[in-house]
Formats: sequence, C-alpha cells, structure tokens
Amino acid sequence: MAILVVDDNEPGRHVKSRQLSALGYQVHEAASAASAVAAMRSNAIELAIIDVRLPDMSGLELCKVIKRQNANLLVLQTSAEFTAAVDRAAGLEQGADAYLVEPMEPTEFVATVRALLRLRDAESHRELLVRELSHRVKNSLAIVQSLIGF
Repeated sequence: MAILVVDDNEPGRHVKSRQLSALGYQVHEAASAASAVAAMRSNAIELAIIDVRLPDMSGLELCKVIKRQNANLLVLQTSAEFTAAVDRAAGLEQGADAYLVEPMEPTEFVATVRALLRLRDAESHRELLVRELSHRVKNSLAIVQSLIGF
C-alpha cells in the first residue's frame, strides 16, 4: 500500500513518513504540488496526505487536481494554519476525504490513515461483490432465455 506525504515542511513530512513506514506502508514524499503530481504519475498511490500550504499551489487546489485525475484516490488534508471549522469544512468540500489539524497526536494521525484505508478496502470489496452479482445475474438470465427457447 503506497502513501504519498506532501508537505514543504521537511521535519513535519519526515515525522509523518516515519510513522507510516513503521507501520509497513510504502511511503513517498513530496515537498511541492508539482513533485506530488510527478510522484503520483510514477507510483500507484492509494492515499495522499497533503498539507494545505504548499509553495507552488494550495493543497486544496492540489486535492481538486488529484480528484479530477483519480476520484478514487484518498486525500487526507492537514494544516497548522487553516484550523478553523470553516477551513476544515472547505477542505472537505474541495474533495478531501478527511482533514486533520496540526500538530496532531500520532495516534489520531495513524487511526485516521487506517480508517481511510479501511474505507478503501470496503469500497473495493463492494465493487467486487457487485461485479460478481452482475455476472451471476447475467448467467441466470442466459439460462432462462435458453430454456424459453426450447
């Protein structure tokens, strides 16, 4: 499972990456929106953790770009500056799947990441079940049509 951590604050990026790596996740890092987009092109990222303030583009704008390219990619928005309820709501309205205010407790950070990834797994499982059900219904209809033909 690959996670991308996007933060221009190197110590903050390193802490997040280290926490996730310790849990066994494959972590990629980016210090700007441009390097984040490049990392997503060359890696199968399942979750992007994006700081709101980036040097070349707002993290909220980056979230919109990501969601336009891949609506299924999970985005966890983070910020130490934009912490009011209106800021968090704006992040979620822009497409983020979750929003955490920094500094955050490591346990809350890890729990949020795990919850988002569980959501991803549940959605994948649901899609698999829908495909299987569709396949079975088509096969059943084919049998019924064949029987009607006799």
